[in-house]
Amino acid sequence: MKKGQAESVIREIMRRRGRCRLQYSPVVQIHVQLLSLIQKDMGKKFPPFKASDNGSWFRALGQCVSESQCALREVSSDIYDGGVDAYNVLGSSIKLKLLNILCDEALCTITLRNWIDKQNSQFVDSEKEAKEKILVARDKEKQLRQKMQDEVAKAIIEKSGASLSVSEHEVLVRQIKREVIQVHEDVCQAIRMLPRKRQRSDAVRTAPIILDVSGRAFWKLRVYTSENYILLQDIGTLDPVAPSEKWFVYDVEQKPDVEKYISSIRTKRVKIHKVKDSLPTAIVGENLKHA
Repeated sequence: MKKGQAESVIREIMRRRGRCRLQYSPVVQIHVQLLSLIQKDMGKKFPPFKASDNGSWFRALGQCVSESQCALREVSSDIYDGGVDAYNVLGSSIKLKLLNILCDEALCTITLRNWIDKQNSQFVDSEKEAKEKILVARDKEKQLRQKMQDEVAKAIIEKSGASLSVSEHEVLVRQIKREVIQVHEDVCQAIRMLPRKRQRSDAVRTAPIILDVSGRAFWKLRVYTSENYILLQDIGTLDPVAPSEKWFVYDVEQKPDVEKYISSIRTKRVKIHKVKDSLPTAIVGENLKHA
């Protein structure tokens, strides 16, 4: 994908007024790209499609969705014969669900799986390298501090046990201190290479912050403005064949209250685990029988 392509696709879908009959439309381009990848990588036989042919990509999308493990009840199978005009009358939510199904299918291709594995491996290796640099630098810093003590002791021995003068001591310390400062800077630089929080590669699937007892998942996602937003995914039915879900976004003013709610759930779960760990197995089993 080109830089800014994803943002352009979402922007066009949310506008709800289609330019999708144009072959250079971001929405048309992304669908054609993904369908081409799936067809080439997985050997799928879709109807002939191309960006310049209005509606051919939508018919191919219909076949891809029909063969997918995730059905979409909101869209009848015959709507795909209506071409791009039928696509343009769909709501933004349906368009996003169709695109999501197509993305899930693309994630099953060997091409994308290999790319994801490679990106994740590079991310892990870079993090491991930074940690190793920290350990090496800290070990060297420790050795230099020991060296300073040894040099002072050696100088005293050479003077037949007499204490070093202030000037002699300062010269010795200053010399070793320069080396210590340089090594300490290496430590700080290696630490700055590490993320402040435990992060993961952007190529790896993101996990929700927390899932509450009502089947609602909270996500913290970085949007195209590079800001972090908290989103609520109301999963609804747990039917894997035709899942029903709704998405909500919290604004900046609501964010502190949402974070407080998430924190309270985590606190309760920690307390529950502590109580279970403190009870003998027999008592827990007895309680379950009487429940």
